[in-house]
Amino acid sequence: MESGTSSLIIILRDRVNEFAASFDNLDAQQLANRLLHEPTMRLRAGELTSDDVESVVSQIESRLRDDFLVS
Repeated sequence: MESGTSSLIIILRDRVNEFAASFDNLDAQQLANRLLHEPTMRLRAGELTSDDVESVVSQIESRLRDDFLVS
């Protein structure tokens, strides 16, 4: 794994974890971790690029909002 990939993984995980923490709900954090697994593996395998990270973050944030946002 090249250093650029490591940086992308850190950016991806940090952004999603920060968003999940805003719900102050352990279930939100656990879901975020489950949702991060597949894109993290794809980044490690070179299947995703830096351009894909923003899309992945948006998709995960949308799922968390759908599941945990109180109306």
